[in-house]
Amino acid sequence: MRETLLFLFMFVIQCLGAQEVGVVNMGGRQPKDNTGIRVIRDDVKKNVKVLTIGIGDFKDKNFGMLQSYSILDGFKDVAEKYIKPSYQTIEPVKSLNNYVKWSEVRDALKEIANNANSSDIIIISILSHGVVGEDGEYYLVCSDTKSNDYEHTAISGRVLRDMLHKVSDSGALVLVFLDTCNASALFDDSDFKPKNHGILVFYASSNRGENAKEIYLETRFTSTIINTFKNQNRDAFVEKIGQGSRERYLTIKSLGNQIESSVTSTEKAYSQTPMMKIFPSDSILLDYVIMKENKSKSPRKKIPFYIGASFGTNFEPTPYANLNIGVDINHWKFEAGYVQAFTKSSDVYLYDENGILQGGNNYVGRSFYVRFGFDFMSLGKNESRLEIVPLLGFSGNIVKGSPIDGFDGNMGKKTGSLMIPINCRFAYDLSKKRNRNFLLHGTIGCDVPLEKDNVLSKASYIKNWCSLRPKLEIGFVVKLFNL
Repeated sequence: MRETLLFLFMFVIQCLGAQEVGVVNMGGRQPKDNTGIRVIRDDVKKNVKVLTIGIGDFKDKNFGMLQSYSILDGFKDVAEKYIKPSYQTIEPVKSLNNYVKWSEVRDALKEIANNANSSDIIIISILSHGVVGEDGEYYLVCSDTKSNDYEHTAISGRVLRDMLHKVSDSGALVLVFLDTCNASALFDDSDFKPKNHGILVFYASSNRGENAKEIYLETRFTSTIINTFKNQNRDAFVEKIGQGSRERYLTIKSLGNQIESSVTSTEKAYSQTPMMKIFPSDSILLDYVIMKENKSKSPRKKIPFYIGASFGTNFEPTPYANLNIGVDINHWKFEAGYVQAFTKSSDVYLYDENGILQGGNNYVGRSFYVRFGFDFMSLGKNESRLEIVPLLGFSGNIVKGSPIDGFDGNMGKKTGSLMIPINCRFAYDLSKKRNRNFLLHGTIGCDVPLEKDNVLSKASYIKNWCSLRPKLEIGFVVKLFNL
């Protein structure tokens, strides 16, 4: 039975493969011609500047949302831990994330161009939609781009080429990673002839009209680049020819080959043909060393911790408050919480076996629980503000009594049940940047008793806490911190 379920699960995952979804395979072996390099390193290049532009949210509904923009955050660790040791200085990574206006992109490109100098190596990584307008020009789509007015609301190829011209005039070396559809159109039919060596553009889509692809909420192109810088694709690092050196280097050529081998696929749904373009065309730049291999371990992915609060009721109506803390590990939720009733029971009188009155109590319900669940909306092809999280666990439901005036005694002071809480939480992310900082939710469910104390089981309030009963909650979830 287990093998059958596993087979069905894998079959469903494979069936999701399409232009926007699929299986991420970040591996890739280097072609055999990367067995050695002529080390070329311009020691004047002492400074590193990194600009990342990852756009995922778009006003115009003609452009689908992109989850994969978030992987560009990896450049922050790449720059500080892996690239920095090969240079004298490195500036903090400048990042534009998720909702990015075209004017913000324009200003960031101008800033890079105006501040470039001959001692710089500049890395620009861009991930978004890309289109070819009616004028045949390439346009980078931004969050406020209008599909009926690319000229005034998107970043044109002309603006990108002008920026690269200015950087070339400064003598800086610039690497551009362009992860969009139709990227090859950036230089098609254009007379782009920078004066100095040192402009290298890597495309996710090498043919005019070709689509770049988001596969299972990531892109192989950008993920391969980041993982290669992190030494996770070790075949991209090569040794000096004939010197037996143990030092290994990432070069322009070896990076380009790694991207090609990792991204290219024979499966039509995942097929892309990346390419590299060098300006001016000069094969000597292929052996340029970007960085030495740095064997630092990749930093651990941070885990979000959150707190939730809600108000709910059992049936018969027993209003209560629910407070929980939780952790989100790859969309798996692990939570622990406490439930406290707002209302007491009506007077409950206690009799012995002979029917003689022994006392009376008012009762209050409470519960302690642990549970886990998975956000099934995370399996969709695009990022969703909605979470649908079935939750399952264990709880101890306790009903504790306090004496009615005029009575005293320990009879029937407490009763309870061991329960299995079965819930489904529907939550909506209200955070502007979709970072799950604040979610509003409604939860439906019921507690199924495993073992219960039958004392006072006929009292309706107690049955409400210790027997099978549905419940409904409304509340919020707030992210506390990442650990």
